[in-house]
Amino acid sequence: MTGIVGLRDFAARLRGGETEASILGPVSNRTAKLVAPAGKMSFVDEASRSARFAISNPSVDLAADSIDENGWVLDNFNKNSLVLWNHDSSTPAIARAVKTGLEGKELMSTAIFAPRDVHPLADTVYQLIKLGFLRAASVGFIPLSWSFSGDKNRIGGIDIKRQSLLEWSICNIPCNPDCLVVGRAKGIDTTPMAKWATRALDQNQPGLMSRQNLEDIRSASLGRPIPRRSATPAERQATARRHKIEAELLLDGYSAPTPAERHATARRHKAEADLLLDGYSAESARKIVDKRGGR
Repeated sequence: MTGIVGLRDFAARLRGGETEASILGPVSNRTAKLVAPAGKMSFVDEASRSARFAISNPSVDLAADSIDENGWVLDNFNKNSLVLWNHDSSTPAIARAVKTGLEGKELMSTAIFAPRDVHPLADTVYQLIKLGFLRAASVGFIPLSWSFSGDKNRIGGIDIKRQSLLEWSICNIPCNPDCLVVGRAKGIDTTPMAKWATRALDQNQPGLMSRQNLEDIRSASLGRPIPRRSATPAERQATARRHKIEAELLLDGYSAPTPAERHATARRHKAEADLLLDGYSAESARKIVDKRGGR
């Protein structure tokens, strides 16, 4: 597997007239995999260096797409149950998965992380999870059966009906450099993350991230200032869309521990998104929202 295609991009390209084979490669030799919107962490067990995640659920996402919880095919995954960092198959797996299966309507799995002396990056990710800086997971899979939704309220949406799990990943899409700044200040060794970002930049394999995001991750991991850049209108719009998606995820119960905190953070994300769309830079938007008290 060499390519990564987001579920929303897959649906958009199908609606644009491309075929499944042109996007993912021929059925007999797929050259790309789909990745789905992020799931959430359930709990951490420090005794076993493990964390349990809800890695997928059938909820309709913001782009009107869904994955059938009863359609998961786990045969290939169970033969080699890998947990990756950010869907990067060129980096050794950071954990092995156990207890993968449906619980209610959620696909659940537990990651047992490699020790630091074996895999430094795995330990960095585990420490960031343990302190609450990383909480998201995402599935990498191949669609076996799909169709466009017939729901008039989901025009253009796609339903994945049967899908083969290849791997799942710990991720924060995109990875927030600020969590690395805070983690480093709390004593987490973030240099393995800097090495990963440097390699991804050198090999021109950003995956789900932009080169700018990787550069910021590298700077934050090494304790260097994160450069502030003037964004183009397209970049501001992309950041604004991400803020609004993050706000919706928060309102759906992701990340922040209490409803009040989720709503406050969601309001902040939406306020920053509106300012970005009005032409403000990300830094200016943050300052304005700070002065407004997060509104």
